[in-house]
Amino acid sequence: MRSFFGMHLSIPASIENPNGDVPSYKSGSFQADKEGTELQRELQMLKKQSVLSNMFAEYVNEAVQLLQENFPPDMFQGFSRTDLKEVVLDFVPEMKSIRMAIT
Repeated sequence: MRSFFGMHLSIPASIENPNGDVPSYKSGSFQADKEGTELQRELQMLKKQSVLSNMFAEYVNEAVQLLQENFPPDMFQGFSRTDLKEVVLDFVPEMKSIRMAIT
């Protein structure tokens, strides 16, 4: 409680000590910067994964095209494009995780 010109006033602590909460703002800002940096890293990683996945999908599609062009037409008769992709992917078993993204 402060007295001004004979009047007793109740002044909130934030007005009496305006710098009192600055450390908490600074730590909040630091936390936001840290999270922003982590999100930027994650975004970059996802972009790289997307590029690699797209490249792999292009290679699979190219292999399917080569199968269709260079083997007798009746060899894959009744196969859908997805079936042909499965044939190609069977040659690359370690890429099973990408299989779902491109079929």
